[in-house]
Amino acid sequence: MDFSDVLAQSRGLAARQQVEFQHQGPETASRAAGEYAALHGGRDAAAASGAAKSMRSMIPRLERDLDQINQASRRPFIADGSFERSDRDPFSGDDGAMQHVTYAGTPAGGGGGGGGSNAMRVLSEYGLEPNRLERSLQSIALLDTYEPLHPFADSDLDAFATQQNDVMILAAIDTVRSSVLTDSRKRRAQRLEYMWATQKADVVTRTAFVPGSSGAGASMASQDGTTHASAPGSGFAHVESQSRIRPQVEADYVDIVKRACVTSLRASDPQHQHASVSVAREFERAASRHHRGQRIEACFYSLRFICGEEEETDGVAKLPGRDIDSESRVAEGWRGARRGLELMFRNGKLRPTVESNPLLAKRGGEPGLLADVRGYINVLLQRGVPAYLRSDGSPLLRGLPLWPQIYFCFRCGDLDAVNEVVHDAAHQLEAIGSHFAVCWDSFYRSKAEHLLSEEHLDSLLYEYTSKAAFSPDPFRRACCMLLLRVQPQPIAGPALSGDDQAILFSDVEDYVWFQLSLVRVESGEPSAAQPLRMATTRALSLKEVQAEVQAFGPKYFDPKGSNPFLYASILLYCGCYNEAAHYLMENTSPSGHAGAVSGSPTSSSSFLDAFHIAFVLYFYRLLDSALYCNFLMRFVRPMLQENPVEAAVYAFSLHVEESHVIQDLLQRIILRTRKVTELLGSHRSGLQGSLRELVRLTGESGESILMRAIRQTARIAEEGGDRALAAKIYENMGSADDVLRILVLRLGAQMMDISSSARSEVLQEAKIFAVRLDSDASLRSVHSERLLHSFRMLLNLCEFIDLYNAGKLEAAWAFLRKLSLLPMSSDQVLAKASELRPGTSDYDDVVLERIPEILLIVMELLVALHTSARRAESLANVRGDRKMAAEMHTERLVYDQSAQYLINLSGMLQFPFAELSSKLIRLQVMMTW
Repeated sequence: MDFSDVLAQSRGLAARQQVEFQHQGPETASRAAGEYAALHGGRDAAAASGAAKSMRSMIPRLERDLDQINQASRRPFIADGSFERSDRDPFSGDDGAMQHVTYAGTPAGGGGGGGGSNAMRVLSEYGLEPNRLERSLQSIALLDTYEPLHPFADSDLDAFATQQNDVMILAAIDTVRSSVLTDSRKRRAQRLEYMWATQKADVVTRTAFVPGSSGAGASMASQDGTTHASAPGSGFAHVESQSRIRPQVEADYVDIVKRACVTSLRASDPQHQHASVSVAREFERAASRHHRGQRIEACFYSLRFICGEEEETDGVAKLPGRDIDSESRVAEGWRGARRGLELMFRNGKLRPTVESNPLLAKRGGEPGLLADVRGYINVLLQRGVPAYLRSDGSPLLRGLPLWPQIYFCFRCGDLDAVNEVVHDAAHQLEAIGSHFAVCWDSFYRSKAEHLLSEEHLDSLLYEYTSKAAFSPDPFRRACCMLLLRVQPQPIAGPALSGDDQAILFSDVEDYVWFQLSLVRVESGEPSAAQPLRMATTRALSLKEVQAEVQAFGPKYFDPKGSNPFLYASILLYCGCYNEAAHYLMENTSPSGHAGAVSGSPTSSSSFLDAFHIAFVLYFYRLLDSALYCNFLMRFVRPMLQENPVEAAVYAFSLHVEESHVIQDLLQRIILRTRKVTELLGSHRSGLQGSLRELVRLTGESGESILMRAIRQTARIAEEGGDRALAAKIYENMGSADDVLRILVLRLGAQMMDISSSARSEVLQEAKIFAVRLDSDASLRSVHSERLLHSFRMLLNLCEFIDLYNAGKLEAAWAFLRKLSLLPMSSDQVLAKASELRPGTSDYDDVVLERIPEILLIVMELLVALHTSARRAESLANVRGDRKMAAEMHTERLVYDQSAQYLINLSGMLQFPFAELSSKLIRLQVMMTW
């Protein structure tokens, strides 16, 4: 029997058993000793205990090999001498092995000796029989190998199924997670690759105002000419920058406006007015410098050409005078807009595309635009020539389709290049029976107007309806329409289908340019829709183009309202200036400037740019004045408190004809800020305020506007009850009479209100001004002596009232006697009564209105003094001081006489003083008690 596999699997269990055996207690040892004593005939306990220990050491250990087990099992028999090994080992595991075991002196089949039987009995008692030992070891190996995780009694099939279900779910989650992670990493790598390629193309191809030409001519590059879009799209996929407005942007914009306003107000020559400052160009540079967004830059770019700030273009700035009718201005703006679109395509799309793809363009070293156009066509045809350009009879020039060369030369606005192409291809055109070369010669020689003669118009129309209309080449139809310059007629006349537009126009600017190029200009203005010789055609007017663009509306160009400048730029190109400004005003928020932090980035942060687009239009007189004034009010309202000087700069952006609006804005600035000295300076110190420094740059017109605004502001403040502000403004103007009048009104209103802080404030101002009246020579020439006399009297009365309320009765009476306001003797009553009547030239009405209250205070003072004198007289009599008593009696008589004079005066005054007289009489009666 081989136990090697069993022992190898049960080493762990053996170690545990050995530990348990070593930790057995005294009871186990005693029990082993008893068993030993029973087997050996009742030996003594000590011997039994020793035998137990020896037997315990003789029990085989499971970690030993078979030789050790065999040696341990033979040891008792060898010691007894009765064991003899036969050929077969009795411990080999065979059932008949015991038949071959022989003992000394005993035959194989005879009775056994006592020693051998005892040995076998001992082995049996301790479990060392071969069969029994084999079964035990096999059970140990089975238990060690297949031991369950839980006891059998605790097994639960439902719990096991639930556990397995959870394990499967976790495994599925882990599998899906690994799959998603792998897929996301793959997609991220693809996205990074795409973004890198896009950014490279954008860096190479974009300009300051146009993004890269992504997807330009994509329909041409297809093999079969399949198209999917029928309406013009936009090449500007860039979302506007929505960063917070930075103060430096505002500072740059304000500086441009300031220089423009100074130029506008100082210059009398309209030609000089616009030549010194290129407003649109300056704004475009500032917007580009501060990364305001490509669409905002595109709006300012369009205004450069519409307003004629470019030397090579016409525009509003090139008009001879400022009083030009609006139709002529729109016509000049139309010419500039078309030229701007042509240069935008040439410099922003065609040339960058050629420069960024030199291998595909195959341009070579030939100079000129024509080489650029051919290189651009090579890039577009990099996948092969589409089917619509490979039709029978399509002419080629230098290995490229002819009609795209003509069209893109038209698109770049270079008619000389078109002439060169048509001249080189004259034989090919003649070979296909086309009269295009002859008609082009008539078109090219018409120079400024670029219109076909009636004969050539009829000829080209016939060719279009008979040949070009049925040609698969959309470029041929487009070139014929650019020469015809008639209104598109989808049914019976020249027109482009939706598929043609998708091939020809890569963005909305291409479509707008094409429509503007069809407009006829006669007699200096875009013509109305007038019929031509052929009944089926008529001229295309600019108003019809404007109506078509407005029919598309913001729902097409700006459906989410997130990019209003796209729709505004299209309206500007089409000459809809008022509509563009109104759309920007309604779709942007004024909370985005003057340092505000925007909650809606697109609308708020773009309001600053939107207003300055309107400013450029108004500066060149392309915008309605009422609309601009409304826009201006919205823009400067948040600035009035924080930046009043900048608000004033924008106020002077209005033309001189709108001086009333300028005055209104200046009035609002002064009334809201109340910073008279900072804005208007100080007449006393000669300090020039911010507004005066600004006005000084604008010349006499600005100075007169400011002076009118200041006077009107002071009047409004005075009528509104803000007399303190009115006094400051009058003082700034150097008008001492007006300052005195305001101070008299304020002193009269606050004189009796002792506890009011307003009284202390006005009294302090009045005292300061009184000192200035005595020291400043420029203020001494007061025209109204009556007003000056009233002012000084009110100051003195205020001091008298302060002395009375402070309890200084004698000082108050002495001060009042010096004023000579009231009669101190019987012969003065009549004179003082005449002085204090209404309408006299001695005092202002404000002083006269306070006389009743002054009389009551004086009478109360006399009563108090009389009572004090009477008590002093009584005390002197008690003491026997007749001299003191006589003096007090004399004072009492004076007080009695003065009180009588007041009663007589109140009766002679022509005021409804009946109640006053009764009060005075009651007070006099109190003096007699």
